[in-house]
Amino acid sequence: MKILVRSENRTIRILFPTGLLLNRLTAFIAVKALKSALSVDLTAGQIVELARAIKAYKRRHKGWELVNITSSNGDIVYIRL
Repeated sequence: MKILVRSENRTIRILFPTGLLLNRLTAFIAVKALKSALSVDLTAGQIVELARAIKAYKRRHKGWELVNITSSNGDIVYIRL
């Protein structure tokens, strides 16, 4: 995952490995957080299946844009999977 935030006087680039974001540990943590905050009935297995689908999509479609925002004063936020 690549994150770019650009303002008038500063540019921030963050490269975040997708494997750290989409794994079993984060799926387990996400399920616990969703169950306590929103009382959603999900299992860790369902989150893992979603992560597998996203990884497969990422392999087929390189550079998938998740967010591309430009503000009126020229600030840019760009997130690409």
